[in-house]
Amino acid sequence: WQLLSAHARLYGTAASTAVIIDVNKNGVSFFSTRLFIDPAEAGSDTSATASVVGSGSAVATNDLIDYDIDQANAATKGLFVRLRFQQP
Repeated sequence: WQLLSAHARLYGTAASTAVIIDVNKNGVSFFSTRLFIDPAEAGSDTSATASVVGSGSAVATNDLIDYDIDQANAATKGLFVRLRFQQP
């Protein structure tokens, strides 16, 4: 399977500071540009900085996928991350 895209959405808005989310496979980022949620926005789909999936986006059985909130703010109360994969 190949990671095509990711989307992050907050329960609330990003207030005055951007929220930055990274999605990892076996501890290494999928992205060359992480997911950003701009201030006063609720989702990464409207970010001025578009996420870019890097070259290591293939996943295999037993790969561990997790995400990190690399930058948050006081308004960050909950987070939803959607990953879209395609079978090659």
